[in-house]
Amino acid sequence: MIIKNIAGERFFVAPGSSLEGLDLRGADLTEANLTEANLIDVNLHSANLTKAELGGAFFQCANLAKANLTGANLMWANLRDANLTETNLTEANLTKAHLIGARLMKSNLTGANLTGAYLARANLTGAIMPDGRTWEEYQADPLAGICEDQEARDRALSAWNSHSWFECPMHAAYGWESVGDAPETKRFLVGMFITLFDAELLKEAK
Repeated sequence: MIIKNIAGERFFVAPGSSLEGLDLRGADLTEANLTEANLIDVNLHSANLTKAELGGAFFQCANLAKANLTGANLMWANLRDANLTETNLTEANLTKAHLIGARLMKSNLTGANLTGAYLARANLTGAIMPDGRTWEEYQADPLAGICEDQEARDRALSAWNSHSWFECPMHAAYGWESVGDAPETKRFLVGMFITLFDAELLKEAK
């Protein structure tokens, strides 16, 4: 696949391509297959990566600010310390993605799958979370939609400082030992909670 950046420069991209450090601002990569590609320190500001296949790709320190990643597959992608400010990640698959230290300020994560993602030190200020709430609203009550009665909420709070499945808030509240144990209607929220809880990004709920 041949793409152009905003300066009109042309680049060939394919699975496993090495594009490290390139200026790909504004490039149209709609449905591009860049599985396991090297995109370390690439400038993809305002690029269109809608429905792109980016599984296992390396984006460390890349600039993806204001890029469109709607529906993109980023399973196992490495986005450590990447700039995702104001990035559209609606319905993106971020399962097991490495987002340690990523800047996700004001990003749109509506409907995104964060199950198993690594988010330690990530900055989510002003982001829209997968359930449609802002990060600040989510932080205020991360148990909303999961613990619907006070007794379950109290049990979850009693285990707030534990991060093993057999002692964590979800197990304390309902005895669940995995996301799959939760009712199907709650698995999306449970998976998101566990990801953010394990990243130690959540304040204790009330």
